[in-house]
Amino acid sequence: MKKAILISMSVIILSVLFISEITHAQGKSDRGPLSKKVFIHYKKAKAKPERPVKPTKPPKDEEGSYTYISNGLKWKYTEDFVINASEGIADLVGLGMDEWEYWADADIFGNLYTGNVSVNSSVDNINAIIFAPLEEQNVIAVTSVWGYFYGPPKTREIIEADMIFNTNYAWGTFENDGAGVMDILNIATHELGHVAGMGDLYDTTTTEETMYGYSHEGETKKRDLYSGDKAGIKNLYQ
Repeated sequence: MKKAILISMSVIILSVLFISEITHAQGKSDRGPLSKKVFIHYKKAKAKPERPVKPTKPPKDEEGSYTYISNGLKWKYTEDFVINASEGIADLVGLGMDEWEYWADADIFGNLYTGNVSVNSSVDNINAIIFAPLEEQNVIAVTSVWGYFYGPPKTREIIEADMIFNTNYAWGTFENDGAGVMDILNIATHELGHVAGMGDLYDTTTTEETMYGYSHEGETKKRDLYSGDKAGIKNLYQ
């Protein structure tokens, strides 16, 4: 299991944006600009919200259903993450990291530290996981992924990711707090799928997959990867 290590870190808060941002990187023309894509995790609703990201869709087959942010887009090197929460909460997020790495049979994430960290609107070389209030209704969490999404698939690369859990919801675990809370491990495992390179699923035939785009209080099935999640992450990091 990922170890949560207590440290103190300070990052200047610039702002939190829910739009895609594109900046140009010199010498990277073969794989396009450095880009940001944002995933908004909605509470289960009757209508499908507008999605800010249109992921690449591999064909459905016996492996199950999955999508990628962009074909071949993944971490080339492991990087550490910092979370502004207790060590107990960090341990739960670490279990979500372990789940993706187990089925990928690869090291995707680095160490997970606890400390004072914030989310910036641009690349700051810190992979931040924070609990903070969000204004938009029915939004459980928001994950931003920066990287090179274009060019030949083998050159595409994730370089940074941030995650926000909306504290306007009650958070905990189903076992300890009942069905009235957002289960931390459940939501974290879904968001970490984006961090690893996976896209959202919205088809009603994919509701058992961890990467299904809706969640609700008391849900725990996203803790464990389903058939499409397993096949998708394995194929991405093979």
